[in-house]
Amino acid sequence: MCYNYYSNELPSSIGNLVHLRFLSVKDSVIRRFSSCVANLMCMQTLDLHAKVRMTVSNMFKNMKQLRHLYLPWNHRVSGEKLSLATLCNLQTLVNLYSEDSDLNDVELSNLTKLYIVAPKGSKHLEKLDEMLKSRSITFNHLRSLYLLEDHSGGDIIVLRFPFISKLRLFGLTRLPEELLRYPNLVKIKLYNTYLEEDQIEVLEKLPELRVLHLEFGCLKELKEWTMEEGAMPRLCRLNIDHCQGLRALPDGLQYSTTLKELVLKQMPIELCSRLDEEGEDFYKIKHVPSVIITERQFIWELNHGM
Repeated sequence: MCYNYYSNELPSSIGNLVHLRFLSVKDSVIRRFSSCVANLMCMQTLDLHAKVRMTVSNMFKNMKQLRHLYLPWNHRVSGEKLSLATLCNLQTLVNLYSEDSDLNDVELSNLTKLYIVAPKGSKHLEKLDEMLKSRSITFNHLRSLYLLEDHSGGDIIVLRFPFISKLRLFGLTRLPEELLRYPNLVKIKLYNTYLEEDQIEVLEKLPELRVLHLEFGCLKELKEWTMEEGAMPRLCRLNIDHCQGLRALPDGLQYSTTLKELVLKQMPIELCSRLDEEGEDFYKIKHVPSVIITERQFIWELNHGM
């Protein structure tokens, strides 16, 4: 069942649908849920991605069949912290706010996707790290981790998830070199980071990395990027979005024979001009089958060999 209409609250009668397994209010303007939603004990997928700020209560603990829980990006918790310890079948947990949730619950053994949000100044990530370390918890099934935190310290948490294949990080100041020991890491997205060139070298050494996204002010301190021949030997997609400090693409990109798609969005005009077919840096990308460069007023699409 999907709700996408202009009402602030779901009808209380929804609590009578005791066999309901799927409920989505994605893109609606619903601001709160009736307490009767707690009666939906057969629920397996609950998507609360509304357009507006939502008030969420501790209504999930009886949904023991729940597999996928998408909390709103912008929400507040009414009453006690969210308790998810009874959800032993949970596989997807998105937008878990560290300050509003009992982080002991993230030891749920079946999780495959976890998104944690830790506000600036929060000490909850440190507490989470201590808990994971003391209990020797291993997330054997976790494959996708998204960590949004506005301060240093999140790099330590990443090391508690050794089996991940997809990693999204926001606000970090360093990448731990221990990532090189992660055999399954194939996709990384970095947002609003402060990495310098020596940190980029960690990415270049990842042997299985296939997709790299650098977005929204990523690499704020980086003006020059040096890439050695043979770096990121399996890279097939590179997306760089709004990294205004970067003056040019690395020369070593010309040796990336596995690269199939390059997307540049909202990048400096000088950098983009150098990549034109008449530009001095065109040789770096001419081997890439699909190149898309977007600026504020126009889009360049270069599909070489097509």
